Amino acid sequence: MRFVHLVFFELIPMRVTRHALFLVWAVLVGTAGTPAPGAAGPDEPPRPVPAGAVPFVPSEPGGPAPGADPESPSTRGFTGPAQLAAMRAGAAPDPPADPCDRVGPLAWGVVGVRGFAPGGRTAPNGVGYKALFALDLDFNIWLWRGQRVYAYNDSSFWGQRAAPGITNPTQGAFDFSKRELDETIGVAWNYYQRLEARVFAYSFNNLNRGTSTSQPSGFLDGVGIENRWYIGGSYPDLGRPGFDVARATFVSAGYYPTKEMADMDGNGFKPGAFARAYLTLDVFGPRYYLYADTQMIDERVAKPRILSIDTGFAGRPFRKLPYLEFRLGTADVFDFHLREWALTGYGAIRFIF
Repeated sequence: MRFVHLVFFELIPMRVTRHALFLVWAVLVGTAGTPAPGAAGPDEPPRPVPAGAVPFVPSEPGGPAPGADPESPSTRGFTGPAQLAAMRAGAAPDPPADPCDRVGPLAWGVVGVRGFAPGGRTAPNGVGYKALFALDLDFNIWLWRGQRVYAYNDSSFWGQRAAPGITNPTQGAFDFSKRELDETIGVAWNYYQRLEARVFAYSFNNLNRGTSTSQPSGFLDGVGIENRWYIGGSYPDLGRPGFDVARATFVSAGYYPTKEMADMDGNGFKPGAFARAYLTLDVFGPRYYLYADTQMIDERVAKPRILSIDTGFAGRPFRKLPYLEFRLGTADVFDFHLREWALTGYGAIRFIF
């Protein structure tokens, strides 16, 4: 303390000390009273902001720094000045738009062909045959994108090898006979998060006309309702680029209020409740996976009747064609009433769009 007293009060003249303190006080007062660039004092008009300068905008506590990019990850989600003004005036800010309203595809699905190893299948008219191939189409299109309502169509065209006594006995190099056309047409509604309601009509049409030259013989049809819970996979991307319907896994339950189906021997029965599960499991990375599509159909009332199991291995080996898929699997059916199995192996080429 004696050293400080000596320096400031004896070695430095008092007049210099007073002048230095007055200078420091004037600098501090002048800095505090200087308005920010673009701002104005209480009695002054707004000052123009120089070109290239960022005007000062006060932010709420915890908001982005002045001049920060509002779309940067560090500031995204904070309330901006326009939204704050609207909130102070009692008006709600505009909600963010749904991304699928802007960038989602109009239609999506799967198209493919399956080739079958020797195995039995029963046509809708109750006649058994050996399937040669099936052309499959799963087509979906938006009806009301804002409410996440879309229409869908699942169809399969079945062919068998031509032979004497079968319609179209020869096709030259394409030696097959049309045999069956299965159609399911419906409307789906993603009403809450991963839950989806469906209403549909099905039709199984026999195309082998036998002795008739104009009319097919035998068909089965009806309607159904279903509720799905998508448990994983790509379903959260529904309506956006990159949605992969083949990787949207789900479990579901439903009911057939009308009309009829046929068992493995062609015996008709009235279906009732049904349950379905479609699951996948990645192996060797995301481009290769195991799949299982299982469905149980009851006969009215609460009597198990048909169990179908479609399982196998799927791969997408070409990086430049990420949606070209190859499958190797089995399509198996068990009839609880007849206590019989029908086992059929197949290979498939599919394209997801």
